[in-house]
Amino acid sequence: MLREGLQRLAGWRLKAMGGWRRPKTLVIDIDSLPVEVHGEQPGSAWNGYYHRRVYHPIVAAEGETGDILDLRLREGQVHTADGGLEFVLEVLERAERHLCGNAAVRFDAGYPGEPLMAALEERSTHYVVRVRNNAVLKRLALPAMDAVVWDALRNGAPAGEPRTWVCESSYRAGSWSRSRRVVQVVVERPGELIPRCFWLLTSIPSEEMSGEDLLALYRKRGKAEGHLGELMSVVSPALSSTSRRKSHYPQGR
Repeated sequence: MLREGLQRLAGWRLKAMGGWRRPKTLVIDIDSLPVEVHGEQPGSAWNGYYHRRVYHPIVAAEGETGDILDLRLREGQVHTADGGLEFVLEVLERAERHLCGNAAVRFDAGYPGEPLMAALEERSTHYVVRVRNNAVLKRLALPAMDAVVWDALRNGAPAGEPRTWVCESSYRAGSWSRSRRVVQVVVERPGELIPRCFWLLTSIPSEEMSGEDLLALYRKRGKAEGHLGELMSVVSPALSSTSRRKSHYPQGR
């Protein structure tokens, strides 16, 4: 009932923004977040990535408004993508039933795995995800990185905003069933010769969306942070107590 309620609240807002019409497409952001505890509550655990004792829930949010669509509590030590396949498919099914015609998904690094990507491709759901760098991608990145560095050496960096370049490629990790489209993003860093480089992995064909538009789509992530901050301000006080019995309280309080 709570999950259905979240979907309906998000649907009312979307319809109000769109003249009370059901949107044809919708982007859903999938992420995880640490919920710090200050005790030894059951299920909480030390998480080596966050260096804190936490719960580690997975969250789905509407990409345009940041409205939370679903949130599942998980134990503190689980991997970012733990339970992600079932969670994402359930969120998509409800979203396409209540909110939109077709939904797409944005992830951060840590989620892309063959089972999840294959399931999304099977249901024709587009996704864009940041993929972690590795030795193969570093080799693929070298020509574009070299070109940017030589350009800076010859011409100097222009004043104003740092420049960004995108390059198309195809990449297949060892655990994947096939090659997939990746977009290399090279970004100047003010005052530094070596630019920053990262990769986006997507199921969206280049004829349908250019690398520049894909980067713009990915950079719209994070709208849910304000809503999650409000949620944490409510949840945190309840997680700040240890699980021991309060026998030291005066009787009757």
